[in-house]
Amino acid sequence: MTTLGTGQVHFAFRSAPRFDLLHRFVGWRPDIDGIRIHDDGGLSITMGKRILTTTAANINGIEPVDDLVGLLHVGIRQWPLSRSVTFATDAGSGVALSFREPVAPAIGLLSHHRVVVTVERPQELLPAVLAARRSAEDSS
Repeated sequence: MTTLGTGQVHFAFRSAPRFDLLHRFVGWRPDIDGIRIHDDGGLSITMGKRILTTTAANINGIEPVDDLVGLLHVGIRQWPLSRSVTFATDAGSGVALSFREPVAPAIGLLSHHRVVVTVERPQELLPAVLAARRSAEDSS
């Protein structure tokens, strides 16, 4: 987690050198992409030219995910049956964020009910999202 001078908090994607070729293919920018929690309560997830945006208040669940399997999950993947999307730079484990209201598609045509991400220091994501939600609720 990095706090940016603009009041944003940035969670970088976890790096996995064995997937470097795929990372370049999807346009992953290690110094830019990841999850940003904005000081106004907005939340954005970027990987290359793909972006998913919502608000911290729209997140109604955060849980660990331990079954990301290699090339099946690495990159940006849409899962139509579960109406979810994966922004993954590594296999193994990630964090799933569920939404109260579906968000506009980052890929494909279907809105997303859930996103799975592989970020560095995932244990810090939950407190940061909860803090952003409280801040947004206090200012409204």
